[in-house]
Amino acid sequence: TVDGGGKSLSGDSFLGEPSDDKNASNGQSEEPLYEDVMCWILAHLPQLEEEDAVAYYNHLLDDGFDSIDMLIEVLEEDLYFMKKGHQITVLQSMNSVDNDDFSFDSPENDLDAVDDQKTISRDTTIDNTIDQAGKELDKTEAWIAEQNRLVEERVAARLAAEDEAE
Repeated sequence: TVDGGGKSLSGDSFLGEPSDDKNASNGQSEEPLYEDVMCWILAHLPQLEEEDAVAYYNHLLDDGFDSIDMLIEVLEEDLYFMKKGHQITVLQSMNSVDNDDFSFDSPENDLDAVDDQKTISRDTTIDNTIDQAGKELDKTEAWIAEQNRLVEERVAARLAAEDEAE
């Protein structure tokens, strides 16, 4: 897997210049923009394997998606090179997230924000599940109390019938 800074977890950098260096003449480094591309990929596919991340990164750069401004405009047909499940996940993620969230001033911070959002969502889901389980437990406890009351009534009725019979 990869981290948000464009390095594999083994430490090797794979964020290099695309095959045709567009800004070589003006002497500006494009590495921050290219890091944004990898951050965008990982923000939408956080569990992506390194091999797929590098392939997707290279395809996006080769197809001209070399900045966040360009990536915001990505359409389904632009993701032709991705595995179908990854395409679906990216498109759903893009539809559920405000694109302003992808202005990567600090890629690590933005990935942390994505992780925080997932944690909040997971915590909310857990809280809802706990609440639902609590309601089910309350219903079960009420049912058990009712059953106990009915049993006590039957026992009392049986004892009363036995006393009358004697």
